[in-house]
This record gives sequence, C-alpha cells and structure tokens, in this order.
Amino acid sequence: MAEICAHIKATKGCALYCCGGLHTRETLALCIEEIIEGINEHLPEVPDTWVQWPCTSYFFTDALENHWKELLVLGNMDNESIHLQVSFADKVSKLRELFVNEFTSEAEYRKVAKLCRAGKAAPTARMTAFNEDAQAAINVKVGQFGHFRSLVAVSEESFDMIWRIITRDYPAAKGISDDPDRKLSGGGRSVREIKNPQPLFEFMNLPDETLQEILSSILDGTVDINTARKDAKEMKAGARMAKAFESRFNELGGIRGRGAHKKPGYVKFGKVLEKLPHLKDESHLFMSLFEKTANLKLDAKRQFDGYVDTAFNLYQKQGKVVVGSKMPRQFKNLLNEAQKKVSLAEAKFKLIQAPEGVSATLVINDRTENLEIYLQRKSCKFGTSIVCF
Repeated sequence: MAEICAHIKATKGCALYCCGGLHTRETLALCIEEIIEGINEHLPEVPDTWVQWPCTSYFFTDALENHWKELLVLGNMDNESIHLQVSFADKVSKLRELFVNEFTSEAEYRKVAKLCRAGKAAPTARMTAFNEDAQAAINVKVGQFGHFRSLVAVSEESFDMIWRIITRDYPAAKGISDDPDRKLSGGGRSVREIKNPQPLFEFMNLPDETLQEILSSILDGTVDINTARKDAKEMKAGARMAKAFESRFNELGGIRGRGAHKKPGYVKFGKVLEKLPHLKDESHLFMSLFEKTANLKLDAKRQFDGYVDTAFNLYQKQGKVVVGSKMPRQFKNLLNEAQKKVSLAEAKFKLIQAPEGVSATLVINDRTENLEIYLQRKSCKFGTSIVCF
C-alpha cells in the first residue's frame, strides 16, 4: 500500500491519479523520445501499439486504503501474467504491512488472539477474516501461512532485525567485518539467501526480549545464524520443561486447574532452583525430551514426574531428604550406611539415568579416588577406568 501511494504522488502529466503500469509507461516514454530524436538504432518509427495499447481500468469511489485486498489481488494477477516470481522477502514484507494495517501493533494482535482462545465471537471473526484475506494476498498454503504470520507478529524492533536477516543486510551475512581484527563466527563466508521460513522456525514465538537478544547477536557477528538457531531451540525446550515442571510441582501442592499460575502460593521453576540449585544440572538431562513437544512419552514422563516429585519433597523439607530414601535398590545396596543418610543436596555423588531407557550410572565426584568412603567393598568390584571430558 505504501508503494502504491508513493507511485500515485509521483505520477506526472495526468489529471487522474492512477496506479499500475507506471514503470511500463515511463520506460515507453523514454524509448519513444529516443525514436523521435533518431538515436534509437533498433526502431526507426514508433510502433502504433506503443501509442494505443490496451488496459483495464478499476475505479474506487472512496479512499484507496479501503481496498487493499482488491489491489493486492490485482498485483498478484499482474505478476502472474508476466511470470514474475514473488520472492519470500516480498511475501513477508507484504504480510507485515497487512498485519500493521489490521492490528497496528503486536500488543493488539496478542490481545485479539487471547480473546479468540477465550471463544469470543467478534475477535474470532476478525482474526479469521484477516487470516483468510492475508493468506490469499500472499498466495501461500494454509500450513505455510502460520509460519509467515509468526514472523511478522512481533514488535517493530524485532521485525526490523528479522527483515535485515532475511535481506542479508548485515556485514557477517556478506562475509565481511567492520572490525578487521575481529574474526567472524561464520568463518568469513557469505550467508545463503533465505527463500522460505524454515531457517527462521526456531526464532518464532520467543519472548520479544529474548528474540531481540538472539537476533542482535547474529547482526553484530557474535554468532552465526545456525548457532543462534540452536540457542533458540534450547531456550524453547527449557521453557517447555519449566512449564511442565511447574505444572507437576504445583499440582503436588494442591494448586491445579485453569489459571493455576495466578493462584496464591504458585511456585515458579526459578524459585525452586534458587532454593535447590543442584537441581539445575539434573534438569538438563530432560531438555532434549522437550525440544519438539511438551507431551512426553509414557516412560519419559514417568521419569520426569519422579524427578519433579523428588524436587517437591526436597523443597518441602528444606533439602533434608536423604539419599537412601530415593536411591534405587541396586545402587542403594552398594552404598555404606553413612552415605545413605547424607541429604541429596550435600551428596558428592549423583545417579544419572537415561530419560528414555533403563540404563543408569552412579557418578562420584571426589578427587581423592577413595571409593571406600562411599561404597561397601564387599558389595562392589573395584577396577580402574579413565573417563575424559
């Protein structure tokens, strides 16, 4: 719409403001002028079709901005007639313009989306109409449209960064650096052109502050886009895991149901880690399970729930739960009596279990290598093995 309005203001020698065909008109005018002056070596005379060439007119009786749907359809028809490929960047730019025209800001969009989830009729009708019209305007499939919408449904600052990444408008994308003494994370190679939403999937639906932090690191050359994608993927997995942890943890405390996070006494994952910092390392074992989904398989969910149950007991008892009460029998029989009474928070050993599987390892963190402090000699077979990290 902005481009159309700019063309209207730039139209000269015409009593009727119009849009469409302006590039062709200006080019033909230059060619006709060259032919008349005799400096065009290809054509001695102006072809009749250049002077009287057919066109179809569409007239609107009110403001042009009220007809963005019709104008976009006409633009797509014009591109298709000359087989002009509409680029990924063109579609993103067009959808962002439609998004701002409809919702004005990300905050307004989130507000409407929240009302839609609550089942409100008017916001739902508004969102449905926008989705259908915008999808038709950029000419993509229903499944693809959701990805495109996630790219533009962000703050103005975040979209400006996304746009620079899509158009490769930053030094690292071109394999150069503003600082000659600084080594680019991408090895000095130019970045491939982005032709679809797939390379940007991991950045979608992140909190705005987090998104800007990651995108800034790409633009200033701190990390390459592939490393940033991995970071974003881990952040999403961490967010899913924290949400699942809080749901189970607070359910054990009797806080459950819709709107549980607003109820008094609701405990956040971060607060649990403040009180029991050693749980942070164990939580990383489950991160991979939440990379693609928040719904775990039965075996994995059982182990994760057991991890949360242990954390809940530790939290309730100020970290005074002893090792012996939580250690599986096959490992518990290996420990001496003194170690069985050590609290989980103070133990120098940790049981590491595969989130999906039955294998487990007891890891002892003690540089003295005096295993008899922890284990019963009669129950264990001592040997030597070297583990490198």
